[in-house]
Order: sequence, then C-alpha cells, then structure tokens
Amino acid sequence: MLSREFHGSRRALYHEILLDKQMAVMFAGKQKRKAGDEYYPFSVYRNFYYLTGCEEPEAVYLAYRFEGKTREALFIRRTDEKAEVYEGRRLRPEEAGEKYGIVQVGYLDEMDEAVCGIMGRAKINTLWLDLEEKRMEEHRRACAVTVSAVNYMARNIRPGMTESQMEAYFDFIVKTRGCGHAFATVAAAGKNACILHYEANTDVAEDGDLVLFDLGARSGYYCADVSRTFPVNGKFTERQRRLYEIVLKGLQAAIEAAYPGQIKDDLQKISRQVMARELVRIGMIRREEEIDRYYLHGSGHFIGLYTHDVGESPKNRLEENMVFTLEPGLYFPEEGIGIRIEDTLLVTENGCEVLTAGIPKTVEEIEALMEAEIEN
Repeated sequence: MLSREFHGSRRALYHEILLDKQMAVMFAGKQKRKAGDEYYPFSVYRNFYYLTGCEEPEAVYLAYRFEGKTREALFIRRTDEKAEVYEGRRLRPEEAGEKYGIVQVGYLDEMDEAVCGIMGRAKINTLWLDLEEKRMEEHRRACAVTVSAVNYMARNIRPGMTESQMEAYFDFIVKTRGCGHAFATVAAAGKNACILHYEANTDVAEDGDLVLFDLGARSGYYCADVSRTFPVNGKFTERQRRLYEIVLKGLQAAIEAAYPGQIKDDLQKISRQVMARELVRIGMIRREEEIDRYYLHGSGHFIGLYTHDVGESPKNRLEENMVFTLEPGLYFPEEGIGIRIEDTLLVTENGCEVLTAGIPKTVEEIEALMEAEIEN
C-alpha cells in the first residue's frame, strides 16, 4: 500500500488549490447492502483514498483555508461494540490520526456541529463537494502481477477447459501475490469473443478456438488492464494468424505514435486506418470505411485508481507520466473469431513505455510460450 507520507504529499498539493474562505469536503462512500445482513464488499471512493489513504466506510475528509493557513479534519464512524462483533474492531480517532497523519480526527456524529463552527469562525463563503465518484510504484506492480498471471494462464490452457477454468489460473497468481482484480475478467472462447463485455465465462473452449482475455490486477487500488487473444490448442490457423496480425499492426502503429503532445484520440484513428488498409489488402472489405463492420469500440482509455479513469476528452493531449491503454480489436462473428490486443502504457519524455510488454503479443512468441508448456 502507499505510505502515509505519500498521501500527505497529495493533500499538501490539494491544499494549494484552496483559496481563502474556501472549504472542500470529500466522502469515502457507503457500503451497499446486498440482502438481509449481507453487504457487497466495500470499495472506497478513489479520490478520497488518494488524499487520505483511509479505507473506512462512511469516512469524511475536509480541508479549509482561512487567513492564509489550511487546516484539515477527518471524521470516522463511532465505536460500536455490537457492530464490532460482526465487522471487527473500528479505528479510534487517535489511532486514525496516527495512521493517516491527520491531526484532527472526530466521529461522524460530531461533524455537523464542527462544520457549522468552522464555517462561522473561518467565514467560509465557498464549499466544494466531491460527490462523484498515480503513483507509479503501485501501478508498475499491478502491471507486473498481471504479466505474471497472464503468462501463467497461457501456459496452462488446454482444449476442453471451460472459460472459468482458464480464468482460474490468472486468479491464482493475482491472489497469491496479494492483489485484487481491476475489473471482472473476460474469458471468451470462440464466438463469445464477439460479445464485447462477455462475463459468463462458462462455455467450453474447443480445439481450434481462439480465446480472448480482457483482465487486470489491482495493487493498492491502482489498476492494470490488458487484452490478449490466444489459440486454445497453442497454434494459430493460417486464417487466425492473418487476422490477428492485422490487429497487432494496428496496436504497434498506435504505440509508436504515442508521445507527449499527441492527441490521445488520434491514436485510435491511426490503428483504425492501419487495420482498414490491411483488410482491404486481403479482400475483406473494398473501402476503408467499411471497417466499421468489424471494429466495434474505442481504442483505449486513461487508467489509474479506476480502470476507466477520468480525463477522457476528444482533444486531450498526452503528457509525461500519464498512464493509459491502447486496445484495437476486430470481430468476425460469422467466423466465430474475436481478436483484441491491449497494453497499459506510461507516457515518457520522448514516447511511451509499455508496462505490460512482458506478455507475448506476436504469433511466434505466443506459440513458443504455449508449446513449451505443452511439450513438458
């Protein structure tokens, strides 16, 4: 997990944004009830976590500036001995203060009175509420675990397995490395790969199928996101190879064009144009615009504390240290073939670094990885 000092440094930057007589309030979020006394697992609001490091449900953080000085406070749930029998021990204010590096910590039921007092004393005239729902060390770890998990899975998939059995190999590495999942895994064999958000993962992968995986690990709430398409039996057919390499060319062209100052959405245009030309060349389409029959989604997104993180805009330009994905794909339902190849990338001073480059992408690399395991 990220250190107390890191979160403190983020708050210090956040405080610089506040003007005199302004207050900002941020919420951790509430745990949602599933049924009866059962709750969904709590997932803290990422902006709140980024500033505080706190993962306590219902917690509230506030900061305000008065007479040139910024003050802050954290409010947490009150001690409840009955609830602790079921949920475990709750943090006390003094413990929370030490853990998160925030001097003033109180209980939630004291917050209204405290805020009213602050607003009067500090003459607050502007209140900012964050009601919506990157640090590279954690991000690199999420990508590294994803690389290990995907490669382990690729070495173990076989014809006759269910999609969920293949997925389980990925899960094993993710969980043994102490990580979580960035999102629900897509493991789509054959025609299922043409369903873009397929999540059932229950069908059997037959000999001769391609299987499309879209998955990623999460470390300290930082996410990785990759897609790979593998032949279940370890060998691409000639037809599969030809279509796969068209998608790969589209991805490689976009990666080569990714650098600071580049309009991010133009990378999709680059991969689309490359794939369209290739489809014309092999006679799949007659005009480049006909690629829309087979290219069904965008080609990447920003990624951070959420898999699809904030910042998307048609004219957004890449900046150094941004993290994003590229994911061109082509889908041929009449042939039962869906192909998507995706990497997580870091924008560097002069280009970009592929953080998930350790997962094979070329036909030769994939077949070599899978063949070595089958022979053993």
